Amino acid sequence: MQHHVGRKDPAPPAQQHGIDLEAFRDGLATSLAEGGFRLVIVLDSAPDELVQVVGYLQSVTDKIDIDLVTVAAYDVAGSQVLVPQRIEPGRRARELSDAQVSARQSGVLYRGSAEFRAVIADLDPARRAVLERLADWADTLEADRLVRLGTYRGKNGMTTLLPRLAGDDAGLVSI
Repeated sequence: MQHHVGRKDPAPPAQQHGIDLEAFRDGLATSLAEGGFRLVIVLDSAPDELVQVVGYLQSVTDKIDIDLVTVAAYDVAGSQVLVPQRIEPGRRARELSDAQVSARQSGVLYRGSAEFRAVIADLDPARRAVLERLADWADTLEADRLVRLGTYRGKNGMTTLLPRLAGDDAGLVSI
């Protein structure tokens, strides 16, 4: 950078755009102290399970603000255009087509983890050990009455262990 006598150096980038760093730091410290924050997650697509988790987290607290955004790329007259779309968990369920709802309901839901354990019994030992630990953890949560545990066998052959919060029937994880 060249320096000229009688001329000031340009302002740092943060000051060029009108950002008050001290106010930003104070606001960040306050938000962290109060446990409130805004999280923006940007993806190329939003799986339904993630949308459900975001919806659940927003419903149980007023201190966390989560924005889920998908971005699609389009070619317009030789230029790439990125189009963001905010995903709202409450709206997502209402927007599912009848075909999507039917496809989701085409599998079988079993109570507990026995069906899941039967399926993973045939896996290689290293992979099975990890899944057994997760199943043990889920069984412990159910024994403590924190979750209701089910195993879903989809028509595509995928088997999923689903611990769902007992009071809200909301899933926070799929195994």
